[in-house]
Amino acid sequence: MLARFSSYKINPKHRASKPSKTASVWKVPEWNEVQLFGIASAKKWYKDGIFWAVMRKDSKISKIGEDLANDLYIAKYRCDPNSEWHGYPVHPKDDDIPPDVVLELWREEELIDKTDKSRIQRGKFSR
Repeated sequence: MLARFSSYKINPKHRASKPSKTASVWKVPEWNEVQLFGIASAKKWYKDGIFWAVMRKDSKISKIGEDLANDLYIAKYRCDPNSEWHGYPVHPKDDDIPPDVVLELWREEELIDKTDKSRIQRGKFSR
C-alpha cells in the first residue's frame, strides 16, 4: 500500500547556507523540493515508507544539494510520527541507496541509464 500523507514540511536544517556533519542542504528552490516530492508520489517512486526522486535537466540528472563531501543528486523523503513528510538530498550509500524497484522505474523513464543505476547501487554515483 502506498503511503498517505497529511502535509509536507520544509525542514530548515536542510535549508541552511552550508551543510553540516549531520545535515545535507538543498541547493534548489523550495518549490523544486516540494515539486520533486509530488512527482515521486505521483509516479510511485516509493518503497518501505520512503519516497525517492531525481531531477533531470539538459538530458542528465541535476544537482539538487550538497553535503560536506559531495554534490548530491538524489532526494529522499520520509514521514515523521505526526504524518508530516520532509525530504533532503542524499549521496547513495548505506540506507541512502534507492531500492532497485525505484531505480528501475527511473531507468525505464530514461532519467538514468544502466551505468548510472549500477553506480548508484554501488554507492559510487557522481557527476
